[in-house]
Amino acid sequence: MKRAAQIFWLVAAFGFLTAMPAWAQIGTGSITGMVFDPSKAVIPEVEVVVTNVDTNVSRKTTTTASGDYSVTGLLPGRYTVTARRAGFRVASVPAFTLEVDQKARVDLTLQVGQMTQTVSVTGEAPVLDTSSSTVGEVIENRRVVDLPLNGRNFLDLTTLSPGVTFTKDGNDSFGEVREVGRRVSDQYAVGGARAQDTNFLLNGGTNTEPDFNTFASVPSIDEIQEFKVMTNSYTAEYGRGASQINATTKSGTNSFHGTAYDFLRNDALDAHDFFDGVFDPGGPKPAFRQNQFGATAGGKILRDKAFFFASYEGLRDRTSYTGSATVPTALARTGDLSDYGIPIFKPHTVDANGDSLFYPGNTLPAGCYTSDPNVNEEWPNMTISPECINPAVAKFLASPYAPPPNRDGIYSNYVQVVRNTTGWDQAAGRLDYVLNPKMIIWGRYSFGREKAVDANPLPERGLLQDVISSTANLHFSWTITPRMVNEIRASYLRLGSTNYGALAFKKNVAAEIGIPGTSNFPADWGAPDFESDDGLVSLGEDQIGHPVQNIDNVYEYGDDWSLSYGRHLIKAGVNIRREQLNVFAHNWPRGAFTLESASSAPAIVNPDGTLSFDTSAGGQSVASFLQGVSQVAAVGVGDTYVHLRRWAQAYYIQDDFKVSKNLTLNFGLRYEYGPYWHDTNNLLVNLDLSNGLMAPGIATLIRPGTGDPYAGFTGGIQLGPDLPFVSTNKFGGALVAPDRTNWSPRFGFAWAPEWGKGRTVLRGGAGIFYSPPLANPWYNFAENVPRSMQLNLLSNFSVVDQVFANATAGVIEQPFVLGIETRARTPRVQQWSLGIQHEIVPNLLLDVAYVASASTHLPHLVDFNWNLPAMDAHHNVLQPVTYGDPYYPSLGVFANMVEHATSANYNSLQMKVEKKWAQGFSFLSSYTWSKSLDASSSTRDGGPGGWLANATPRLFDRRHDYGPSVFDVRQNLVNSALYELPFGRGKRWGQNWSAPVDKALGGWQIGGINVIRGGFPGSCIVDNDAAVSNAGFEVDYCDALSGVNPNWGPRTLQQWWNIQAFSFPSDNQVFGNAGRDTLRGPSFITFDFSAMKTTNLTEKLKLQFRFEAFNLLNHPVFSMPQTVLDSYPGVGTGSPVPVPQPVDNGSLGSVFGSIGSTAASNRQLQFAMKLIW
Repeated sequence: MKRAAQIFWLVAAFGFLTAMPAWAQIGTGSITGMVFDPSKAVIPEVEVVVTNVDTNVSRKTTTTASGDYSVTGLLPGRYTVTARRAGFRVASVPAFTLEVDQKARVDLTLQVGQMTQTVSVTGEAPVLDTSSSTVGEVIENRRVVDLPLNGRNFLDLTTLSPGVTFTKDGNDSFGEVREVGRRVSDQYAVGGARAQDTNFLLNGGTNTEPDFNTFASVPSIDEIQEFKVMTNSYTAEYGRGASQINATTKSGTNSFHGTAYDFLRNDALDAHDFFDGVFDPGGPKPAFRQNQFGATAGGKILRDKAFFFASYEGLRDRTSYTGSATVPTALARTGDLSDYGIPIFKPHTVDANGDSLFYPGNTLPAGCYTSDPNVNEEWPNMTISPECINPAVAKFLASPYAPPPNRDGIYSNYVQVVRNTTGWDQAAGRLDYVLNPKMIIWGRYSFGREKAVDANPLPERGLLQDVISSTANLHFSWTITPRMVNEIRASYLRLGSTNYGALAFKKNVAAEIGIPGTSNFPADWGAPDFESDDGLVSLGEDQIGHPVQNIDNVYEYGDDWSLSYGRHLIKAGVNIRREQLNVFAHNWPRGAFTLESASSAPAIVNPDGTLSFDTSAGGQSVASFLQGVSQVAAVGVGDTYVHLRRWAQAYYIQDDFKVSKNLTLNFGLRYEYGPYWHDTNNLLVNLDLSNGLMAPGIATLIRPGTGDPYAGFTGGIQLGPDLPFVSTNKFGGALVAPDRTNWSPRFGFAWAPEWGKGRTVLRGGAGIFYSPPLANPWYNFAENVPRSMQLNLLSNFSVVDQVFANATAGVIEQPFVLGIETRARTPRVQQWSLGIQHEIVPNLLLDVAYVASASTHLPHLVDFNWNLPAMDAHHNVLQPVTYGDPYYPSLGVFANMVEHATSANYNSLQMKVEKKWAQGFSFLSSYTWSKSLDASSSTRDGGPGGWLANATPRLFDRRHDYGPSVFDVRQNLVNSALYELPFGRGKRWGQNWSAPVDKALGGWQIGGINVIRGGFPGSCIVDNDAAVSNAGFEVDYCDALSGVNPNWGPRTLQQWWNIQAFSFPSDNQVFGNAGRDTLRGPSFITFDFSAMKTTNLTEKLKLQFRFEAFNLLNHPVFSMPQTVLDSYPGVGTGSPVPVPQPVDNGSLGSVFGSIGSTAASNRQLQFAMKLIW
């Protein structure tokens, strides 16, 4: 025994050193069990043969001295088990389905007799998990293919598993959403972990792109064999995430099989959106056309030796809607603003202290401004003199990119039909080859491309998106001895995405109209963005992360060994991963300007000599626009291309110890190590706060290497003496020291007590899991000065054709910077679970479990650089302070740091009742009662108003931000079922029907998915709080009134919450005292239905007609109500919400507490035809 163990570890060590490419995430299963004689004594040396029914490939082993056997590394499929030994009759188990990652327990009893006699062991496929503590759910092929699925993305079925929260609605998004294509909206939070902490696998290889840790490839529904969601306490062979979604694809068999299909969607078949009748009564539905089509085919090349499987799928999606923008009226373009009926005043340039209100070098023509703070000069007849209209603005208004209105009014006065298109094509092929009974090799390759046009009602706006993805797998399995198996794997992932503006590479509008200092890189070209605070100007488009070009490559290498040794099933492996990320992106490359009515409003001199502006007495944004006066100006310029690289490695050992016939213990240990990302050209710049994030000290910019830190930077940007910039190798090329402490112990047990009579299993487990770092924050290092520059100027007025030229010239003072703490820890999740499974009757399983986790070192973006005044417990100021003074004077107000210091906690009761497919019926009912708390739900999920400008405002009081996670849904019930109607030949009724009658009435199947869940949480915020605005934030929390529950409201569209539970923070408050995510949005209830008729055309060819209805009952599912408190009329500084006023339909969704959109589609119908052979 000792010698055998020594041989195993010697061979395993050799395999670690000589491994071919692979990754140890396994997409296979195993069959284990014991063999007894009629007296229940174990029988050693029994030959056990496991055979794949569809390929006739067999694996042999023998039972140990304790009567145990194990066969590992089996592809999902249908298997039989046969046992034989001299002196006993042969025992055979009929075919059953082995699922992905399943450890199926099959015990056999041999009867005394001749080996020429065979005894068929009756019974059902194993439904109890008697070998592991893993909490999860397998979604098998029939449910994948037959359940109604809007969009036919198999990942949407993860919600069938307990503990999974999913949303497609942007209002309820809870992850990183800056990717392109389907990854933008499809987000999954599993087992209380962040959406970015799920590891996606395809055939055991990676399907997770490293930029934001989202899925990369989505195989066709008809190519998917099955997939498993692992939410808690999984074994040591899995890592790189707090949860796993592991999918396997189909392979060829000895019989030729396949499908050809076309799914049709059309708005003529759909119901109106709920709010169509509110906002546009009697108006047409938005146009929608969609075709999803494809084919699969598989079979044998050589019988029992070589097999193939291929698939193709395409989609064509065309939508259109009537979009609008708000542009200056024809009269306003001449300077006459009488259409707006609001008095306008010349801008003030200085306050009573003599301090300029404009950025240095920004001036207006003589006669176009007021220099006396005590005088307000009103423009006569609401008309601005022609010589005072900014030249760049005049050119922009004369261009085709700022069209004149085409309908009356001052709001939404430019209307166009907007047409969006989406299309993708993807193909995949797989070959399996049996070299000999002990060696099997298979490989798969897929390629897909997705292209979309996200249009805009303004001319030459919108985004052009292009995404390519390819995956490859190579797998070699070698049964060295009946009890030792080696699996060698290789996988590759490539994801490329581009997201360009419509004028990219065509027209640099910003430069042509005369706005200097914007980017001159052709990919950045397009029109600048002008938006206003009063809604009177809307001329632009989002420029955050646009343009972007990503090319991600992931290579995985590894080797896995398994040994059945006595009562131990030991598995060990090594995993090597090479990740590459090549990115170019810019924020605000064409310039983005926020126009406020304050610059054209009358001024009031405050006691301290500063000015405030009375917008109730005059002023509007169109006047500011015409004079080119902006309150906020943002631009990004410079070289931001990065070539990020990193190696990651992991080692594990897993021992499943069968202590007795009814008790199995799972022991595992995993170690993961991976230095953070570095740039191949060493051009990253990080921020080092050497004295600690919140301790006084000198902020220093660092880059890797030695010598001149400016070497290789071509932008000519220079930093002032107060901001040191040095080269250093202290933290390596990643500028963040690696974490070497990522040990992951795992433990679990499965006990089938005698009193359970083989139908009850108690299971429990615990472990430590680690999530890999997002690569995206390291890309942000390329946007730091002095390599490149982002300016977000908001403290003074600026002139649109002067601000960037002056701001980007010479030495840069107080720049925008984003850093990562230089000694970051890897996000860590501790999980534990305890549950019971009971087989109520054959094929009917009840599973109840307590599932929990606690997370630490979670990454979170904070905006730290502002000088906090002394405050009391209610956030009232105790001493005077100038909020605009940054904490580190050498940095700008917007100085962000990703720190790994937040935590999370999750507790849940997870239940499911599952009936496996039998007698034409199956169902799965999953219920989760849970509570998830954290201070941040994703890396960039900062304060209440967004990730960049509003990162955690309570940096110095994080306990106030600890509350419900953004994906916290307290109760979630998901029911799904498939049922073959018992009519027709071979069924309970209609067995003697004639062929015509059977073709018409027989062969029907129905199915459905019903989701009933609570609402997502939200926060009450204000976006006009002067105290925090001066400190560098745009928004703040509200003040909560003691003893009033905001969720006890009328729950109407006009007023969902008790809006009188909040008040506006008073002047002397820095922050409101309302907690984070204390509000609850509407619940979510939908029912999707399918009906399909299958007709036999020939003995092997079938025609299937399908009908699917999504949200069959057309039940409206409302989005989160408006959460901005000062959108409610009459709310001002220090005041509570006044007595609720009626909200007209046109204001729904824009007034605090009201709802103006839905979180799920109206009823949509889909028809399909499918050939099956």
